[in-house]
Amino acid sequence: MVVAHLETDERSAVNGLVELATADQLAAADEAEAAASRVHFQLFADASGQGIRWRLLSGNRREIGRSVLSYPDTSQCGSGIDWMRTHLSDLMTRIQRSDSGGWSWELLYEDEAIVMSGRRFDRQIRCVQALSLFRELAPEAVIHATVMLAHARRGAGDRVRLGAALSTPSHRTGARR
Repeated sequence: MVVAHLETDERSAVNGLVELATADQLAAADEAEAAASRVHFQLFADASGQGIRWRLLSGNRREIGRSVLSYPDTSQCGSGIDWMRTHLSDLMTRIQRSDSGGWSWELLYEDEAIVMSGRRFDRQIRCVQALSLFRELAPEAVIHATVMLAHARRGAGDRVRLGAALSTPSHRTGARR
């Protein structure tokens, strides 16, 4: 964004038409734009009311991984994310090939899948690379406080802003989907 210096006469001519941005406003806008392009956790709920789940999205909004568990509210979903990040290095990995030939990964806690790949991969090496990317990016990803209401599994949804802060109750409150 370019801001030109205006002389006093030019400034008064523009004053009624355009509000000039302050340096703080420009910095805040740049920070908001950068935050939107970062890796983040998106919370989402389906129309059937089965609870809230999360998925990790890259800066270009491609899904890297998602929760297998469903949580009753945003607070417990956020706690599930925090729990997963804290225990990420302890989670066991399962890489599997489906009958149709696609590869997928899961992260397991006590033989229960809690995280799964966001899609199937045509090659095992790509699946392993995607898992490595998830393990690398998840610890530093921000949690967006917006819940996407998905009308269909791959459909566009409505966004709902929730004012409640994410707290940290136990991860085990989630229900398997």
